[in-house]
Amino acid sequence: MIRFHALAVHTERIHDPRVWKRLRRILGALSRKGARATLFVYPFRAVVEGRSDLAFDRIRQAQADGHEIAQHTHFYKDQQIDKPNKVTDLSQENVVNCLRRDHQWLSRICLPRGFTSGGWAVPPALYPALAELGFEYDCSARPVGWKRLDHPHMLRLREPETRRFWQSELLIIPTTHGLKDAIFYFRTGDLAAGFRGLRYRLVYFHDYDLLRWEAYLAAWVLVHAGGAWRTCGELADALKGGGFA
Repeated sequence: MIRFHALAVHTERIHDPRVWKRLRRILGALSRKGARATLFVYPFRAVVEGRSDLAFDRIRQAQADGHEIAQHTHFYKDQQIDKPNKVTDLSQENVVNCLRRDHQWLSRICLPRGFTSGGWAVPPALYPALAELGFEYDCSARPVGWKRLDHPHMLRLREPETRRFWQSELLIIPTTHGLKDAIFYFRTGDLAAGFRGLRYRLVYFHDYDLLRWEAYLAAWVLVHAGGAWRTCGELADALKGGGFA
């Protein structure tokens, strides 16, 4: 049974110099080990805060260092993206508009293969819209038994699965661990995709989590002691039978 460790950074504040300073160190440590992560980028915050160009340059730098760039989108209404004014709108119109907006921004850097939804929301309009935009995989699902957050638009799966939309296929890969679970608890364990002989662990954290010293140290330990980290795109390829790069 092959084991596979993938690392995802939900990247929302890369334009913040404090966040970038610590994220750059984590990414640099990965590169020195010959490892890679996937940055799921939510660009709209940088746009709203007038720092789009700065975010663009830093994402390009991470990509040049070998890390995968994917998309992360929150479905807030209008430009109110912070508490207490933010309102999540999961209507089909807003979901499609937000996806296209962030995809257009990221397409100046690359055409992202992967996606993760903000708040783990999987509304009915999400997967057909991702397929239409050409996405190959999604990491918005969580494992069965994960109960830290519960809302009617969450998707829980026991293992990865493939869904077909028109002529496109979308591979759905559950995100298995946050930093705390990955290091201290290992509650959910690896997920098995038995038909490929593969067990995997997909660990995520937010870039702004690194502003907390305990999270920064946890990420540092994870990078150095958590195995050979690969991107979520590489995990998707392995699950689809493409093997290891």
